[in-house]
Amino acid sequence: MDMLTLELTLTLAYFFFAVLLASLWCMRRSEAALFWWASHNLACSAGHLLLAIGEPQLQGTMDVLVAGLLGLGYLCFWVGCRRFAGQSVDWRLLWLLPLAAAAMVTPYSPAGDSLAAKSGVHSLMIMLLSAVCLVREWRAQMGEYLIMRNLALACFALTFVVMLARLAESLVNPPQAQNYLAHNSGQAVISLISLSLVMFWGISVLLMSSERQQRKLDKLARTDALTGVLNRRGFARLSGRQFDRCRRDGRPASVLLMDLDHFKKINDSHGHEAGDRMLRAFADMAGEVIRPGDLLGRHGGEEFCALLPGSTVAEAYTVAERVRSRFEQLRIEPGIRTTVSIGVAQVDFDVGNLLDAALQKADQALYEAKRLSRNRVSAAPV
Repeated sequence: MDMLTLELTLTLAYFFFAVLLASLWCMRRSEAALFWWASHNLACSAGHLLLAIGEPQLQGTMDVLVAGLLGLGYLCFWVGCRRFAGQSVDWRLLWLLPLAAAAMVTPYSPAGDSLAAKSGVHSLMIMLLSAVCLVREWRAQMGEYLIMRNLALACFALTFVVMLARLAESLVNPPQAQNYLAHNSGQAVISLISLSLVMFWGISVLLMSSERQQRKLDKLARTDALTGVLNRRGFARLSGRQFDRCRRDGRPASVLLMDLDHFKKINDSHGHEAGDRMLRAFADMAGEVIRPGDLLGRHGGEEFCALLPGSTVAEAYTVAERVRSRFEQLRIEPGIRTTVSIGVAQVDFDVGNLLDAALQKADQALYEAKRLSRNRVSAAPV
């Protein structure tokens, strides 16, 4: 291996990921991290290209430009990680890393024209970036677990170890000439591993972004856009999992079917905006009343449903009464009376389609509540 081949390969690898990430950012402008990661790859690609085509008579100037570009690239990567985690960036510190990196390789710096010193500065820069990103992403993983973030964490940790080995190798066998890779097998192996890590870094951030995007799409597919609670499809899907747990653990489960009283009349007399506010207010209130492990969904129109795993019909009746009472006390706007009728039913695990059967029983109880002047809770017999 020679330096020219390594630098050109790194240039192409960085440029490939720059184009890929920039293209994704053009399609998903809201994800600022993609822009910064693309900038990281572009700056590093330019830096390694300068190393590949550098003129000997401009060596001092080229060293400063390369160090500045690589420092800027590493800083962009760090900014991308912070943006991906939803954190702000202190822009006053934005230029510190590239300026410091460029200053450390000027002919007047302690490194001077020493190839070993310049290699050490580069290794230290990447070690610092790897350590900072490792800590940053480890903390982010605690708040939002992403499977693909584990790959990024592994890349950061491995990069730190590899750069430490490169630094140690430079101290033991200081490179003396630009083609030192041809005569130093240790540095050659470390350089090949570094090239692989460049690709893994690019792949890891791509996969992290794709995983988050997929989760957003999954959430949109099962969430009601107006109220933010589960839609009918999402409620049915998650209910199946809860039924399986209750059946396995031998626990009961109950459902609530809730219908906002006189909703059509309110829509006609006060407008759809008032009706939408009423739906959102009910969803917010009901979400506060039920337990964190319960499910709340919009069944359709002004109907909502809830699944209470682990609750008997008597316990579910108590929850339903609390929902009814809280909603009656809400004031959306003057002239609107907020009341809800609720049917309660316990799930029979001996029937075939558990959710449909339970909701059918709850619907019969709801019909009884409406027949008895509305604004009340009625429970189906067990």
